[in-house]
Amino acid sequence: MSFKPAEWTVVVIGLWNRGILTPSGIVKHLLELPDGAAVELMLPAEGIGPFILKRDDLIISVPPNSLRIALENRSYETLDFARQIAIRAVQYLPATPFSAVGFNVRFNSTDPEPELLEQLSAPLDRVLTGAVEITGKRKTNRSILELEGRLNLDIDSAEDDSLTVNFNFHLDSNKSTEIVEWLGRPIDEIKNRVESILSMLKMEVEDENHDE
Repeated sequence: MSFKPAEWTVVVIGLWNRGILTPSGIVKHLLELPDGAAVELMLPAEGIGPFILKRDDLIISVPPNSLRIALENRSYETLDFARQIAIRAVQYLPATPFSAVGFNVRFNSTDPEPELLEQLSAPLDRVLTGAVEITGKRKTNRSILELEGRLNLDIDSAEDDSLTVNFNFHLDSNKSTEIVEWLGRPIDEIKNRVESILSMLKMEVEDENHDE
């Protein structure tokens, strides 16, 4: 059974001033690039929705009430870079009314082991078996204390038995200094935490650029 990196993101929730976090503002203050630096900018149709700015394997957008940084290259090195961009944003606009910060590390598999799918079944399934038809769609959640924040572990199986595992590292805070400190945790801590839990679940991660 192999899992592939899926959607990896860094999100800072707050009432950002989108008049300052413009494409040019992001290029200058978050990416720290010189004027005229090449970036890919996609503007919303008819001005509805946030712009999307791409540079250095990152996809940056400022939807209502959040700064979102998605990774095109889903690696821990790129995740660390994305967290540094988020730190620069918080330090650049520290008076922003913040409420939370988090990042997601997600993996998908289309061929999970039957033993793992069985682990997702709940005692309720056994109670209902024979009385009703139970579909293959299941969802398991666990919240784990992680220093000042928490790690939300979500495991979802779909009707076709494909599986998604999402690690959501989350901190509720309205203080810019706390958010900066939390985002600055060594990336090796995050990697080791994720890999430790994947190992417990007997999940092997395949390199995203692996050729079949």
